[in-house]
Amino acid sequence: SSNSGHTVGEWPALAFDSMGNPALMWRDIHFGGIQRDDTRRSDAEMAYALGGWSHEMVDCGDGGGRDNSAVFDSEDRFVGAHRITGDSHIDNRHGLWIHRRQDDGSYLQLRLTVGQVGFQESSLTALADGSVAAIYYDASSRHPWVAILEDTVRFADGSSWFQEDIGSNTFNEGQFPSIDVSPTGTLAVAYYRCGRASSEE
Repeated sequence: SSNSGHTVGEWPALAFDSMGNPALMWRDIHFGGIQRDDTRRSDAEMAYALGGWSHEMVDCGDGGGRDNSAVFDSEDRFVGAHRITGDSHIDNRHGLWIHRRQDDGSYLQLRLTVGQVGFQESSLTALADGSVAAIYYDASSRHPWVAILEDTVRFADGSSWFQEDIGSNTFNEGQFPSIDVSPTGTLAVAYYRCGRASSEE
């Protein structure tokens, strides 16, 4: 696999820090499929305009960068989410990953979901206490799930995240989700209701 820069920019996610500096996260698939492992070894990458644009690797070479979402938390730390699917060359990395940028440009990471479950579109929002909240569609349960970081110090520890299935057993629902918080601190979500739970579609 080569990082040629020939095919970049799939699934872009844009976020601004508190000073109005933009950051952009995307998928880089190198030569776009000319090489046999381009897709399986795609990257999740980020560029941040903090005193001039810098280019950073978020998740390197394991098929990441699909369905990106991004936000800055209340401490001005960049947080990005993306998924790694079944075409990755590493089976044990399938799932939805979330990353937080550190001051030195490195990233903490956590897999919010485990395994190849497909259709894991996600959305992120920042909370007032330095925390973040995410919503994603889990195809195994065919429901939307909400994840909230409860201990901001232990970002990469799965036990620091509260996760809850918010779907109805009557429906297959949760694709194309969105999450945000109101000025009064109320968390709100929106998503697509795909059909009845009994439907195969």
